[in-house]
Amino acid sequence: MSRLLALVIILFSFSLWAQDDSVEDMDSSVEEKLDLEAENKFLNFEDHFISAVQERIKKNPDRALEHLQACEAIYPDHAAMLYEKAKVYYDLKDYTRAHEYCDRLIQQKPDYFWGKKLKTDLFLAEQNLEDALVIQKQLYKDKPGEAYALLKLYVRLRDDEAARKLIAEIDKNAIYVPNIASYKKRFKYKQAVVAEDKPEKVTPEKKIEQRVEEKAKEERVQTADPKDLKKTSEIKKDYTALVRARDYHKLYALSQEEIYKHPVEPLHYLYNGIALAKLKKPDEAADILEMGLDFLFDNNKLKSQFYQQLIDVYNVLKNEKKVTHYRKLVQQLQ
Repeated sequence: MSRLLALVIILFSFSLWAQDDSVEDMDSSVEEKLDLEAENKFLNFEDHFISAVQERIKKNPDRALEHLQACEAIYPDHAAMLYEKAKVYYDLKDYTRAHEYCDRLIQQKPDYFWGKKLKTDLFLAEQNLEDALVIQKQLYKDKPGEAYALLKLYVRLRDDEAARKLIAEIDKNAIYVPNIASYKKRFKYKQAVVAEDKPEKVTPEKKIEQRVEEKAKEERVQTADPKDLKKTSEIKKDYTALVRARDYHKLYALSQEEIYKHPVEPLHYLYNGIALAKLKKPDEAADILEMGLDFLFDNNKLKSQFYQQLIDVYNVLKNEKKVTHYRKLVQQLQ
């Protein structure tokens, strides 16, 4: 009887050990299955994401969106997917959706530079310069190399005082900005040497002397050199001839070169915009024409030409708000 009991106990124990081994095998199998599913899930996401980037680069935004929607179904809050989807909607000019995904990205990664940079681009595309400026100031604070973008914004907002202060910082910190000399000329910027000593007391007589000197300099800047007028007149003839010949590639090349040489002369921006429009690049044409407006002063004839070109460009872009805006400006000149 005791031997029978011992046998029963041994068999029962073996059965328990077998059950334990079976449970361990089952747990291991489940873990392996989960790992495999997770890996396949990631690989599927990666394939769609890479395809989306490739399609966007090829300028196939609709196909890119299809892949990104598949990505979003796998990882709804993946930062890379949010950024890429915002970029695609930006390319499609669906700024509402672009803002939506950009905001989700910034909420998740508030310090992500490229997310904030894209947000600025969105505001600029909507001509919302004030909100763009708020973010661009942050970008400049984080990266001094963003000074150029900030300076261009000040130009467009016609905030001369802020531009002068920024140019002083650019000089002081030796920040590279393309054509900085032109911007200095644009804002009649005078490089100041900051003395550590106590500033010299300015008497009323000294103030009058300074004002006379500043007025004389301003008049010299506004008075065109006859040689410059002749040069501008010759260039305008070349531009007119190229327009008549419909050689818009040469027109673009020539005007682009002149912008580089004389970045504060609005005439070059006008013909550069005309060339871009004729070469079926309306977005770029709009940008260059609006940039040229910043260098226009009291030349109503030239203003009218700019406004008319912008009306034509925004008609192509189907931006009725902008078309109406520039039509009103044309009427104001009449």
